[in-house]
Amino acid sequence: MRSPFGIVGGLLTALCFAAARGVRVENGVVELEALPWEAEPADLDVPGCPWIVEFYHPECGGCRALAGPFHRLAKRALSEELPCAIGSVNCAEQPDVCAAHGAVEFPFVKAWGPDRSESTVLRVPDSEGGPEDTKLVQTELWDEIQRVCVIQGPEVARSACSAAIRAKHTAWARQGTDGTAANPLQNSQPANPDAVYLQDLAAALHFALSATRVAGASDAGKADLLRLASRAFPSARIRDELQRISPDSLSGDQPSPAAAQSLAFLLSVDPPASRSPGRKQYAYTWLGCAGSAPQYRGLPCGLWQLFHALTVGCLTAACDAELAPLRVMRGWVDEWFNCRTCRRHFMGGTSSWAAGGHSPADAVVALWEFHNKVNNRLRGDPTEDPTRPKGWFPEARMSEDRAVRYLVDFYSEGAVETVERPDRGGPLRVAGYEEVSRADERLDKEKADLLTVLPLVIIFPAAVLASQAWKRYRFLLLRPGKRLRSKSRTDLDDVFSQIV
Repeated sequence: MRSPFGIVGGLLTALCFAAARGVRVENGVVELEALPWEAEPADLDVPGCPWIVEFYHPECGGCRALAGPFHRLAKRALSEELPCAIGSVNCAEQPDVCAAHGAVEFPFVKAWGPDRSESTVLRVPDSEGGPEDTKLVQTELWDEIQRVCVIQGPEVARSACSAAIRAKHTAWARQGTDGTAANPLQNSQPANPDAVYLQDLAAALHFALSATRVAGASDAGKADLLRLASRAFPSARIRDELQRISPDSLSGDQPSPAAAQSLAFLLSVDPPASRSPGRKQYAYTWLGCAGSAPQYRGLPCGLWQLFHALTVGCLTAACDAELAPLRVMRGWVDEWFNCRTCRRHFMGGTSSWAAGGHSPADAVVALWEFHNKVNNRLRGDPTEDPTRPKGWFPEARMSEDRAVRYLVDFYSEGAVETVERPDRGGPLRVAGYEEVSRADERLDKEKADLLTVLPLVIIFPAAVLASQAWKRYRFLLLRPGKRLRSKSRTDLDDVFSQIV
């Protein structure tokens, strides 16, 4: 156990080094490039004090959902003078650091004691979305933080740690580094978010094929995705390139250097000449999937679009039973998708897909319905881009047949990069479906007009009949007492006449 004087001495040395370089701190969370005691120089460390570190991937939906509660709790820990420092590591920028400490799925939070010899993985509850669930997550995570923020020994050691941590945050604030970093995207404009771009699909496929294994021991999930994309991806050039890649080169927990080189062509897809180069969000540059800020859209949008494009591609490609798109997607998500919360939701919500037996058109509809259920669940969630609120795509109350025609026209080869919001009444580009003319829209208008007129056709004659019936028979309702009294008096007169 270090003495309080050793802690303070180490703090003064660390502050001198920290002043020489910028330190990003947001709401009590220090952004780390390496664990403080492993870095050279170890200027961010607080010797003799516990550390809690969140390993996150910025494009993981679960990490985005946890960001708010985690930062609020870090700020609370600082204000209540808990004797522990709190930091975070961006695993998109520091993959080797994350892999070295077992962070392969996210969110992942780990704590180290004062001597750094022991570490504990904190239990991070999955968020279902919504304010009540967020509050529950925050409560459970706070209990975990309090459990690990302990120092065995005299109170003076705990007080010294708290003082040292607060002094560091004060120094960083004076450097102007405590707060939210400037948004690097704020001065750029996104491409049309209502279009599908080949660049976005290629970036999402690159992520999927270069992912690190998170569960299971089979390579089938990634290998099947490669074979499926080589048949159904909406670009002949990219399909040809994918067919040259051996599935064996993608085997193992991580892709080999040769595989990484063979996938590099997916990152060299140029945007349409009429479009801007796109927005760089972490590891990838996005066009239609670009968010209004780095933490929005991006990779989740790209993966959804990739899945839709592959199901649509199988309408015309030779996707046999072994490459049924829904089964392939479930296999990849289960073994290779590093967002734990997203993976659990996806596998739970698509359990009916495991049995298989979907026709190509059924697969298009099943993915469309599931995607809209997810959108509905996440509506108003902190991960939702405020400029692109989630809703039913493309519109509510659309029949399955109309939805298939729309999605085919939106994601098929030839539509990608150019179609903004396709005319659902226009001709389709995929064989196997008859052309749909504007008669569809005219029929819809006629149905709507009929529904408007039909109530009048029914109500008006009914009102006329009711009025006539009222005029004819109202005396039955208005003078029943008078009729009864008249009849009773006549009967009595007859009786008295007979007696007399």
